[in-house]
Amino acid sequence: MPNPEAIIVGAGPAGLASAMAMHAAGLEVTVFEKADKVGAVWRRHYDRLHHVGGTAMIRATVLRALVLAAAFVAALTPVMCLGENSNRLPAKATRELPPELLSLLRQKKMPKYSPIVVRVFKEEAELEVWKQDATGRFQILKIYPICRWSGDLGPKLQEGDRQAPEGFYSITPELLNPNSNYYLAINVGYPNSFDRANKRAGSLLMIHGDCSSSGCYAMTDEQISEIYSLARDSFLGGRPSFQVQAYPFRLTPANLARH
Repeated sequence: MPNPEAIIVGAGPAGLASAMAMHAAGLEVTVFEKADKVGAVWRRHYDRLHHVGGTAMIRATVLRALVLAAAFVAALTPVMCLGENSNRLPAKATRELPPELLSLLRQKKMPKYSPIVVRVFKEEAELEVWKQDATGRFQILKIYPICRWSGDLGPKLQEGDRQAPEGFYSITPELLNPNSNYYLAINVGYPNSFDRANKRAGSLLMIHGDCSSSGCYAMTDEQISEIYSLARDSFLGGRPSFQVQAYPFRLTPANLARH
């Protein structure tokens, strides 16, 4: 085994979240766990807690994981947007979802830490967040009006064309930027492998706040706060990534015929 740059004892939620954040920062991490599976006590007792009303205990455990992961991300992860840097995670990046959105999650029977999918439609200027419910099905949680996007319908082709990207992009934890000049930001990961295969170029294409766009999808600060928190919580649920799907327009028969 190579010499690790970091050692974590315990493969519970806090240990795994911390290891994920440190690995994303480029460190060689080794995790030690005495049990025969990851998840430790939380995994062994999840079913019992779930059936006897232990949701608060589970959430408390995951919250501790968030605190540790946030500390490591703030100290170690390179900032991806506009060259900003900070040694402390800002409060806006750890803020709880607003009560109205938490209530909506309960109404739709969507666990707070379940996976998400984000869909963006340029022509309609709408951003959808889909979330997995308790049955395992994905449903629309909320539709946000996009404050501003730049360029025209069609994919981004080159650096500096001020075109918002289109395509399917995999978002991993290190693409969340809590220190953006535009309040909060999620780097969509452009160019993806398809973009690179077609010789498309560009970088730092975001979904961010501040309602100002130069090739990005700009939301209001209030909107990006919710979207960022939903993304953060999906990672805390154990998913290593989620997908952003950016379309030129809704793929209805009428739109397809018109374009």
